[in-house]
Amino acid sequence: MKTISKNVHQIWGNDPLPEKYKLYRESFMKHHKDWKYKMWSMEECRQLIEEKYNYFLKTYDSYKFDIQRCDAARVFILNEVGGLYIDTDICFYKNIESLINDNVILFYEYNRSDDKKNEKYITNAIMYNNNSLFFNKLTKQLTFYKKNYNEETDDRIKVLKTTGPIQLTTFYNTNKNNFEILSSDYFEKFKKIEDVIITDDVYGIHEHDNRWIENKKVVL
Repeated sequence: MKTISKNVHQIWGNDPLPEKYKLYRESFMKHHKDWKYKMWSMEECRQLIEEKYNYFLKTYDSYKFDIQRCDAARVFILNEVGGLYIDTDICFYKNIESLINDNVILFYEYNRSDDKKNEKYITNAIMYNNNSLFFNKLTKQLTFYKKNYNEETDDRIKVLKTTGPIQLTTFYNTNKNNFEILSSDYFEKFKKIEDVIITDDVYGIHEHDNRWIENKKVVL
């Protein structure tokens, strides 16, 4: 029987956590009573990088946006501590442990409405790691993506290609992996929480609040 790393992580800045996100956090704890929860501040994220991954600190500090630092930090947190990372805009309806059958668990997100190529991307809003080579290698490759896509003129695409879902998908597709990406239905079958119908394949809902973007501009 595979041992599950029962740590759950979230990241938040200095602003008070909205009540809605507190309820979503409680929805996870309700269904995972024996898991250890930690909310990381941006200061704690940087401290982790500085103390344990100092080679990456220059890249981390040079990101243009906090959302890039948040994206990068979750990778290092999972590599260092292990467990599950979840965005604050995910509400849970079930215990996720039945889905954890490997040392890496990743999920597809629904296709972007403006994606003319109809490509499938891997979400970085919910990721699980338990001492895997995948996340260890990923921590060493983030600088490469920063250098390669730093000149991207569209800031939204720059975020997605350097630290976001496009970057994660590209890394997965260019490396040999022995695990499959799970269906988007588990957390993205419905767009709004009021539309959710609980079925066997629905474990929660990712609302995609996208606080980091406003009027097609990166604001965080």
